Amino acid sequence: MKHILTTCLGEQHLFFGIGERDSDSVFTRSFSSLAIALAFCLHEKNPFLTVADVHGIKETMLRYINQERDCRGYAVGKGWAHAVAHAADALYNMVCCEVDGTFCFDRIELLEILKAVKTLILCRDCVYTAEEDERLVFVVKAVCANKILTNDDLMAWIDSFNPTDNEWWNGTVPNDYYLHVNRINFLRSLYFYFRSPNNEFETVDPSAIAKHLLTFLV
Repeated sequence: MKHILTTCLGEQHLFFGIGERDSDSVFTRSFSSLAIALAFCLHEKNPFLTVADVHGIKETMLRYINQERDCRGYAVGKGWAHAVAHAADALYNMVCCEVDGTFCFDRIELLEILKAVKTLILCRDCVYTAEEDERLVFVVKAVCANKILTNDDLMAWIDSFNPTDNEWWNGTVPNDYYLHVNRINFLRSLYFYFRSPNNEFETVDPSAIAKHLLTFLV
């Protein structure tokens, strides 16, 4: 499994053709990312990863996310590209990963992962139509389940989605509109997630987070 992971994380798989748009190279990258997600599922049943392994995967995944430029969900005539959704799956399973019964990340690392979620959401090239926002909400769920981040941490991250406070909002049409739709759809999905009565976290108050999110949606 470590050999498979090393292969999937390499330049000829997760980074194959990185930076290209609308080419078939996205399938190699996207399904390498999905294989990484599945490796974490196998680790849960039969542990084989160390904390150092998980940290290394995190660094590689964040580097990949910052470089991925193909945001297609379904590619007509070819099938699911789904790079964003599969990256979300890999992040979710990675954040859920435990080694010797303990989660692997500290506060700074969890904030880095939330920053990667934001990077994926703020796509300017297309509007997500294949529930990418929902898949990324699960990453936030896993981050909260780590019992480290506080209300203030989550609220500060949510505030960073305010377009008036960010350099990425530059008045370009239609790209700013695409970004706006992706942003508001994600925050809406996040709002309803924190409104769910089934969510209980030790360090985060879901009702307070939902109330804060509402200020972005009205």
